Amino acid sequence: ELNQQGDLLDPKKILIFNRDNFEKEIFDKLFFQETKQKQKSKSVIIKNLKELLIKSVEKRIIELKQLPQEKRKLAILFSGGIDSSTIAVLADRINQEEKLGLQIILYTAAFSDGNTRIAPDLEAAEEIAKYYHFQLSVTTVSLEETEKAIPEIINIIEANDPIKVGV
Repeated sequence: ELNQQGDLLDPKKILIFNRDNFEKEIFDKLFFQETKQKQKSKSVIIKNLKELLIKSVEKRIIELKQLPQEKRKLAILFSGGIDSSTIAVLADRINQEEKLGLQIILYTAAFSDGNTRIAPDLEAAEEIAKYYHFQLSVTTVSLEETEKAIPEIINIIEANDPIKVGV
């Protein structure tokens, strides 16, 4: 907003105005005080991100090694997009490197009403699974089945947010 001089109030500042004597004081918001950090190069950021992703996936699957061999299964919800594909490839690599003996199964779902083409997500999932020789389990559901499942999904996830329900 404009002050009496027509200046804009800096959103990084706090204005305290005394109505009795019309004096004002301006303070910096602590939230906006920046700490000086050395700017990292793009290659360092990419390297750090890669390491964090690998550690994150490894942390979640390494404990499966303690299970009997017949129970060493890993399920991944799989759309064939960049996120789920990255997780699947990393899990597969860790499985091989650490000799975990996991059976990795990718699960995907797609709509099918008989009148539309194959869902792009399903095409992507099948293509990636074939390329990497992953086991893919596909569930196709009709619009009617989907509509029937919505109340149960809302109950299970305890949310009615359309994005969360859709996932």
